[in-house]
Amino acid sequence: MTLASAIITRAYRRTNIIPLVATPSTAQQTEALDMLNPIILSTIGYEAGQELRDLNIGGDYDQSQSVATWVPENSRLILNLSSAETLNLDPQPYEGQRLAFADAGNNLATYNLTLDGNGRTIEGSATLTLSTDGDTRQWLYRADTANWVKINTLAESDEMPLPSEFDPYFVAMLAMELNPSYGLGMTAESQAVLSRTRAQIQARYRKPMRRNEPMLGLFHQRRGYYSETSTAFNFGRP
Repeated sequence: MTLASAIITRAYRRTNIIPLVATPSTAQQTEALDMLNPIILSTIGYEAGQELRDLNIGGDYDQSQSVATWVPENSRLILNLSSAETLNLDPQPYEGQRLAFADAGNNLATYNLTLDGNGRTIEGSATLTLSTDGDTRQWLYRADTANWVKINTLAESDEMPLPSEFDPYFVAMLAMELNPSYGLGMTAESQAVLSRTRAQIQARYRKPMRRNEPMLGLFHQRRGYYSETSTAFNFGRP
C-alpha cells in the first residue's frame, strides 16, 4: 500500500519542482496534502464508484425493510435510531461498490449501529460498531482485499484508499494542482499519464451488470430501477 506522503513526494518530483533525490519541505507537504485530499474525495463517486442513494433507517419515513436482508448497493444510511441495530452488508459486493451513513438522529452513542461484513471485512474487521453521536462515514469496496475501505481525509502517514496501480493518477492530478504555484505547466507526457490512468480507474470501477438485471442494464440504471423480487421494471425511484 502507498502512503499519502509518497504520492506528495512523487508529485513534486514529476515536473522537477524538487530534484529527484530531494524531499518536500514541511510547508510543501502541508500545501500538497490540502490539495490531495479533495482530489481523493472527489474521485470517489465520479471516476470510481456510483452515486449514493439515501435510505432512512428509523424515524417517520423509515425504510428499514429495504435493508432487512442486507444493505443495498450504493446506499447512504440516514440514521434516526430508537434501538441498537445490526445490519448485514452485501454478501457479493462488486469492485467499487459504495456505502455511507449519517447519524441524523445524533444518538449513535446511545443506539449503536453494527455493520456485519457478511463474509467480507469492513475497515479490516469482520464487524464494525458505530457509536459516535453525529458521525458520518463512507466506504468503497475493494475486491482485491475483500475489504470495505474507509474513505476519509488522509494524514501524510495514511495509506491511499485505492490500489497502488492507480498511484500515477493521483501523482499526475496532484502535480497539475501544484504546478501553477511554481509557474509550471503539465507536460504532454504527464497529460497522457493522467488520461490513461483516469480511463483505467473508470473501467475498473464501472458497475457490472448483475445476472438478474435486464440486458439494457445501463438504460435501466439511469431511467428507473429493476426489482430483484419481481420481473417488473419500475420507473422512478423505489
